[in-house]
Amino acid sequence: MSITLNLNLKSKKSFLSLSFILTNEAFFFTKIFNEDGTEADEYDVFFTTTKDIMKEFCKEKNLDFPVPESREDDFIWIYGLVYDKNTLEIKQVKGYVRYPTDEGEWI
Repeated sequence: MSITLNLNLKSKKSFLSLSFILTNEAFFFTKIFNEDGTEADEYDVFFTTTKDIMKEFCKEKNLDFPVPESREDDFIWIYGLVYDKNTLEIKQVKGYVRYPTDEGEWI
């Protein structure tokens, strides 16, 4: 399924359009704030997809894949992109590896 993600939080200048294949329709956006409480110029978008699709996306956009090759077979739970809300430039690609833990380890 090909999906275009659009974000319009304050103005059309905030739109981020990404066209790539997602493995499901679960995605969300977050605002980033500076220490003084003002809204930063960057937003985050988080989504799930496959490693191969994300690697191809990074290659096409000339971005670094966020997970080291030695960890690519770990469970990459979610990916994220940090982008400038004014220029729409992607500044960072993130991949979060999920580790199962015994609840006693974190409660």
